[in-house]
Amino acid sequence: MVKTYLGNYLESLSESQIEFLAENKFIFYERNGINRFRKEFKSIDDLKNILKSFINLSIIPAYCVEDEKIFYDFDEDNIYIRNYLIEDAYGKDFLLDILSEMVSAKDEIEKRFIQVNEIIKELSDDFILGINLWYKYGYSRLYISEGTEKVGFIDLINNNNFAEAGYDNLIEELSKDERVKKISGYFLLKEGLIKSN
Repeated sequence: MVKTYLGNYLESLSESQIEFLAENKFIFYERNGINRFRKEFKSIDDLKNILKSFINLSIIPAYCVEDEKIFYDFDEDNIYIRNYLIEDAYGKDFLLDILSEMVSAKDEIEKRFIQVNEIIKELSDDFILGINLWYKYGYSRLYISEGTEKVGFIDLINNNNFAEAGYDNLIEELSKDERVKKISGYFLLKEGLIKSN
C-alpha cells in the first residue's frame, strides 16, 4: 500500500507554528539528523485541506511517499521513484493533480508575501516614513524611521508597540491603520495564532 504525505523541515519554524502543526495532527519525525514533519493525504480534497495549512503558515510544501516499509522522503534524490509509485498506485491524473496543487500553493504563498511588501511601501509613501519589516523567531515588527531618526516599532503579533519620545501619536495612528492590521493578520495567520476565513 502506497501512502502519500506532505511535509517539510521543522528547524525553521517558530514554536507557535510547531504547536499549530501538533494540534492539527501532523507527524513529527527525525531523519538523517534533521527534524521534519508530515501529514498523510489520501485524496486531492485531503491534499487541498493540508495545503491550506502550508499556505497560511507560509511553508513551501514538499511530498514524500511510503511504499510498504520503505519511506522516500521529500529531500532525497528519489523523485522519479516517488512519482512512479504514486502514478502506479493512483494513476497519472492523481500525480499531476498533486504537483499542480503544490505549485498553486507555492504561488499563493509568494503572492501573499508580495502583497505585504506592497502594503509596506504604500504606507511608507503615504506617511513619508521609512518602514522596514523584521520577522524572526515568531516575532514580527514594523520598524519606523523618519529620515535617519528612529521613531519606534509596531509589534504585529503581540501589540507591544514602542515609540521614541515625541512619537507616541504617530505610532498609535499607524498601528490603527487598516493596512497595518492587514499585515498583522498575515503574520498572526503565518504563526498559526488565528484561523483563516
